[in-house]
Amino acid sequence: MSGLNLLKSKKGMTLVEIVVALAVLGILVVPILSMFDSSISQIFNSGFRTTEIMKVQKIADELQKVTDGAIETYFISNYSTYQLASSPTDLTIKKVSKDGNYYITTGGIYGPNGWEVTILKFYKNGTRSTQITTFVPGP
Repeated sequence: MSGLNLLKSKKGMTLVEIVVALAVLGILVVPILSMFDSSISQIFNSGFRTTEIMKVQKIADELQKVTDGAIETYFISNYSTYQLASSPTDLTIKKVSKDGNYYITTGGIYGPNGWEVTILKFYKNGTRSTQITTFVPGP
């Protein structure tokens, strides 16, 4: 019976004990919450990047339908916000008010009967880009 009296004689927690317990809980919870915030941000960025890649892939797929080799004319008529780059290194230079650049070479590593087209789309205020290289068969 002495154990039962011991439990009844204890008093509640002091304010200092509560404050210390809350501080320890806060130290443990803050890193977990920041991890969730970082994860949500990465998920949003991945979704945005996937959308941009799909836009560039759509252009590359449409180029496969160009049968006469007039790729530059196709870009001018359908994607006037893309600009022809003069060299592969100029692809990465953001042109004022342009969505992207493209560069066309004859043949390339795929063979002489067509065009190798590299499409670069800018996003995130020109700080990031998506690039796809495709081969368009010649006529």
